[in-house]
Amino acid sequence: MLRGPATNLQKMIAVLGIVLGLLLMAAGAIMADLSQAEVPGETPDQQTLRLNWATAYGPAIAHFGMFLFVGGLIWAALFVELADPFLRLFMLILAFLALLLVLANSTTLFGF
Repeated sequence: MLRGPATNLQKMIAVLGIVLGLLLMAAGAIMADLSQAEVPGETPDQQTLRLNWATAYGPAIAHFGMFLFVGGLIWAALFVELADPFLRLFMLILAFLALLLVLANSTTLFGF
């Protein structure tokens, strides 16, 4: 059965996936970078919590953002049929490259 043109909901899902994914990747990178800051007079518990930002929370948020970004790109390439075929192919290639970025560095996106 043939599908009709993309609805506004399908376009909104694609846009929200891409935008929210990029924002979460930025938030994860900010958390990982802030964890490297030197804080004078820090207790060992506070230091452990700050270091957990770089090893656990920041990468987890960034990986979820990458999942949303790749999912939004694939969703847009498959379901937004009004787009140019070369644009749809570019979105699939970009999603594949982003997925390779995650697979090539399995621990984090930042190389810590």
